[in-house]
Amino acid sequence: MSRTRLHVPRERFEDGVRLLDAERHYLCDVLRLGEGDELEIFDGAGRTAMARLRRDPKGWRLQWFETVREREAARQVILAAALIKARSREVALRMAVELGVDEFWPLVSERCVVRACDGRSGRLERERHIAAEAARQCGRATVPEVHLPVPLDEALSLPADHRVILQENVVAEPLAALAPRLGPGRLLLLVGPEGGFSPAEFERSLARGFVAASLGPRVLRADTAAVVAAALGGLGSLAQR
Repeated sequence: MSRTRLHVPRERFEDGVRLLDAERHYLCDVLRLGEGDELEIFDGAGRTAMARLRRDPKGWRLQWFETVREREAARQVILAAALIKARSREVALRMAVELGVDEFWPLVSERCVVRACDGRSGRLERERHIAAEAARQCGRATVPEVHLPVPLDEALSLPADHRVILQENVVAEPLAALAPRLGPGRLLLLVGPEGGFSPAEFERSLARGFVAASLGPRVLRADTAAVVAAALGGLGSLAQR
C-alpha cells in the first residue's frame, strides 16, 4: 500500500501544525485516518516529515517524529511548452511533474491556436493545484513552479545554463543523444505548438544561443512532445527524484 502524503505549504510547515478544514476532511473523512495514524507531509520546497495525527480539544494537528530534506538534482529542467487546449495542457503538466520538471512556462508563439489568459480566470491557480497533487502522488518533496503564459521572446531570456529548442523538419541531433551529455545546471527546453515554431522564431532562438534538437522522425502531438522532452531532458537526474 502506498504511503499517505499531504502537501503543507512552507509557511505552515512546522511540528504541531493544525489541520485546515479541507485537510481534515481529506485525511479523516475521505481516507478514514484517525488518532495516531501516520502520514508523510511535504512543503513543496524539498522538506518532508513523517507525522502522526493527534486530536485535542482544539481540533486535529500533526505531530512530527522524523524529518528529511530531499536531495536537489544536479540538473533542473525548465519546460517552456506552447499553449495548447486546457485539458491537454493539464495532462502534460501532470506528467511533466511526475518526470521531475522544476518549472513550467506556457509559451505563446506564432502558431498557437489557444489564447493566453491573464491569471484572473483561475486557470493559474488550478494548474498550480494540479502540480501540487502530481507531486504528492508521485512522491516528490518539491512542487514545480507554474507560471502565467509568456511570449516566446520573453522565454528566450529565462536564466539557464543549457538552452535547447525542439523543432521538426530541421537537421538536428536527437534530444535522446544530446541530453545525457549536458552537465549540471538549469536546462531550458522550448517545445512548440502543432507545426512547430515559425522559421523566424527558430532563427531568433538560435541567435540567442539555443541549440536545436529533435524528438525523432515521428510527428508528435504538442502535448506528447512536451512530455517526451521532459523525460529526455531529465536523463541523468530522473533517478534522483
